[in-house]
Amino acid sequence: MYKILCSGMGFYNEGSGVFEYIRDTVENLCRHHRVDLLLLSRDIPLFKVKSANLKIIPVPDKLGKPWLNWLWHLFLPFNMEMNSYDFIFLPAGNRRLFWSYPRPTIVTIHDLAQFHVRGERRWLKNFLLRRLVPHLLKKVQVIMAISESTRNDLSRFYGIPPERITVNYNGFDSARYYSDSGKDEPDILNKLKLSPGYILYVARIEHPVKNHITLLKAYEQLPDWLKKSHPLVCAGSLWHNWEKVVNYAENSLDRERLIFPGFVPDDWLPCLYHNASLYVFPSLYEGFGFPLLEAMSCGIPAVCSNRSSLPEIGGNAVITFDPESPESIKNAMQSVLTDPVLKNNLISKGYSRKEEFSWQKHVDNIIGAYERHIKDHS
Repeated sequence: MYKILCSGMGFYNEGSGVFEYIRDTVENLCRHHRVDLLLLSRDIPLFKVKSANLKIIPVPDKLGKPWLNWLWHLFLPFNMEMNSYDFIFLPAGNRRLFWSYPRPTIVTIHDLAQFHVRGERRWLKNFLLRRLVPHLLKKVQVIMAISESTRNDLSRFYGIPPERITVNYNGFDSARYYSDSGKDEPDILNKLKLSPGYILYVARIEHPVKNHITLLKAYEQLPDWLKKSHPLVCAGSLWHNWEKVVNYAENSLDRERLIFPGFVPDDWLPCLYHNASLYVFPSLYEGFGFPLLEAMSCGIPAVCSNRSSLPEIGGNAVITFDPESPESIKNAMQSVLTDPVLKNNLISKGYSRKEEFSWQKHVDNIIGAYERHIKDHS
C-alpha cells in the first residue's frame, strides 16, 4: 500500500471531464492505497467518493481564483511536508503543476486544445499553457497522456521526447449507463420535454471548440422527412461564446427541431442516451471523448469528428467525418439513420469497443509507472 498526495483543484464544475477523471481515478486508487486529496472547501460536498483510505485536506476557497491557484500550487512543495508520501499525483497537469518536485511525481495531461482551436483560451491561460507548463513539465518524473493524440501534441508543441510520455487511456465504468429503472425514463423525458428518436450531442455549449454551429448547419441539410422524426438535441451547460450558438439556432428555419435542454444530471444521462437514435460528436478537439463510450454503452450508434483523439477512441465502432464540413457531417448522420444494417453493426462493435477501457487498468498503469521509476532510480 502506497501513500499518495493528490491535488483535486482542477474541478471547476461538476460534470466536467476533469471532475469525472479525478473522482474515478481517486476512487480506484483508494481501493488499495491511501490517498490524501487536496480540495477547495466548496468542492468537498461534490466529491462523493467514500473510503477509509481517503483523507480530504480542505483548501480555502479564495485559492479557487485561477491565478492564486497557480501560484499556490507552484510553491506548495515549499509549504507542505512531502516526505511522508511515496509519490505525488497531479491529475490535471494542464492546469496545476509545481515549481519543484521533492517526491516522485506523476502528472496526467488531458489535452493541448490551445494549440488547435483559435480563441480557445484567453491570453493569461495561453501564456501559462504555452510558456510555463512546458517548463514545469520538463522537471516531472513521470508524464502520462490520456491518448496517443495528446502524446503526439506534447512532443510536437512542448518538445518532450515521446519516450518520456506514457499513454494511459482513461477508464470507463459502463455500469453507470445501464438502465436499471426503465420505468423512470418517461418521467425524465417528460421533464426534459423530449420524445425518443432524437439525434444527440452532449457537450457544454461552447464556441468554437465544440463546433455546434457547424453541426446545426449540417442538420439543416438533412432531408425534411428525416428531420421530422429526428430532432437534434444539444445537451450541456452554457459556456464560452454560447450566445453565438443559441443565436444561430434561434434564427434557423429548423429552430423548432433544435433543442437545448441545458445541463443534464449524471443520473439522467442513461435515459438521455437510451432514447436517442444517433450520437454525433463534431468537436474540433478532444483529449479523449467520454461521450463516445457512453453512447456505445447505451447501445447507440455514433458518428464523430476525424480530429484529435476521437477516431483513436472510437476505433472501428464509429463513422468519422470532417468536422469543418457541414456536408460531411450530414452524410455521416444520414448514412446511419437510413441504414439499419450499418446501425446495428456500429452498435455491436460499440459494445465490444467500450470494454477496452477500464479504470482499474488506468490506476494499475499509474502504480506501475511509479514502481518502474523507483526501480530505474534505485
